[in-house]
Amino acid sequence: MTSKTTNKFFPEMGAPYRNQFLWMFRMKDGLVIEAEAFLDLVAYQQVVENNEPRPQ
Repeated sequence: MTSKTTNKFFPEMGAPYRNQFLWMFRMKDGLVIEAEAFLDLVAYQQVVENNEPRPQ
């Protein structure tokens, strides 16, 4: 089974994060037994570089 999703995240400070994911699921008896996601790593790297980490 596959699913395409879009993620939009707007942090309090910094640049917004928008990305699309393609999920691949392996199912057994109606349950997900394995999942794998593919995403745009350039968009991910940009959000990491352009946003401050949350204080712990």
